[in-house]
Amino acid sequence: MNPPSEDKARRLIEHYSRFLEPAPTGLDYYEQWIEGEEEVTPGISALVRREAIRWLASDDLLLVRSAVQALACTGLPTEIMFVQPLLSSRESVLASDAQAAIARIEFRAKSIDTLFAEVKDKSSFIVFARALAKERERAAALEAEDSATYYVDGALGWKNADISSFIYAGLSAFEGAPESEQCTWAAMARFLLLGKELE
Repeated sequence: MNPPSEDKARRLIEHYSRFLEPAPTGLDYYEQWIEGEEEVTPGISALVRREAIRWLASDDLLLVRSAVQALACTGLPTEIMFVQPLLSSRESVLASDAQAAIARIEFRAKSIDTLFAEVKDKSSFIVFARALAKERERAAALEAEDSATYYVDGALGWKNADISSFIYAGLSAFEGAPESEQCTWAAMARFLLLGKELE
C-alpha cells in the first residue's frame, strides 16, 4: 500500500471540488470517496482533514466547499471552530454546506448508545440505523483483518454477525410485550441494538 502524502490529500480535495453536490447528499458521496481512498491509502483521512483546514482560506468557492465537505467527513469536534465563520457567508450554498458539515461532525462524534437514546421519530431512527450499519461495516473489516482475536465475539461489541442470530437476539425486544402494545421507532431501534449486543 502507498504511504499517505499531503500532496495526495491536496489533490483529492481539488479533484472532488469538480464533482460537488450540495449537502447533505454531497456529504454522503464525499464520505464514500474518502472511505474508498482510505482503503487504498490508510491514513489519508487525517491528511485530508489537515489540508481541508488550510483550503478554507481559499478564494476559490469550489475549493472551499470541497474543504468544508472533507471536514464534515473527517473532522473532529474541536475543528468545528474552523467551519463556523462560514455560516455567515454571502454564498448561500457555502453557508448551507457549513451548517451541514457542523451537524455531520457532531453526529460522527456521538456513540451508538447516544444515538439510540435520541431515537424518538422516523428521522432519528434512520440516523441511528445508518450509524449502526456503518459500525457493523467497520467491525466486519476489523474481524476480517484479525479473525483470531474476534473468534468468539465480534469487534466493537458485535455479538451477532450473521443475520439469523441478529434477528433472534433482536426479537427479545418484543418477547413478553403485551399484544396491544404499540410499536414505536424507539422499539425498532431497541430491536436493532439488541441484535448487535445479545448472544
